[in-house]
Amino acid sequence: MSRHHPPVLSLVVLFAVSSLLFATAGCGGDSQEQELVEATAAVVAKQEAVQEAREEVEARQQVVNEARKELEAAESELRIREQALLEAQSQVGAKATDATLFRSVQRRILDDPKLDDLAVSVQVTKGVITLQGAVPDKDARARAEEVARETPGVVKVENRVEVATPPAEE
Repeated sequence: MSRHHPPVLSLVVLFAVSSLLFATAGCGGDSQEQELVEATAAVVAKQEAVQEAREEVEARQQVVNEARKELEAAESELRIREQALLEAQSQVGAKATDATLFRSVQRRILDDPKLDDLAVSVQVTKGVITLQGAVPDKDARARAEEVARETPGVVKVENRVEVATPPAEE
């Protein structure tokens, strides 16, 4: 940390310089002494402003350092939870058979309100889900894939669902 002049010392310096210059002015000094007094006062004011700014920077630096510590702790907790999730997913994957995955994905697609009344079929081979069928728009296609991908135990999703274009009205 750099050396700072406390505000009291700055005021003492300003008073001493002012007194000396006023005394000199009383003895026939000129406007140059007055300009020096004003310039010195300006310097003292700027020094105090710089000191205040330094203190503000130091205070904000402490806040930043505390925030960094909190961020590091949160990131560490995130890594721990991600590892626990991977372990849980691995356990599900070890217990999921193609038949259970088929039923689970098919049920989730049928229960999803965004996929209601759409013809999407599901096939499963070694944990790989293949979706087929036709849907009215790309959002429904993406949603079907999302539902399948979020199903625990799914290894991969192959989305072969087509977006059907409605026939043109005549």
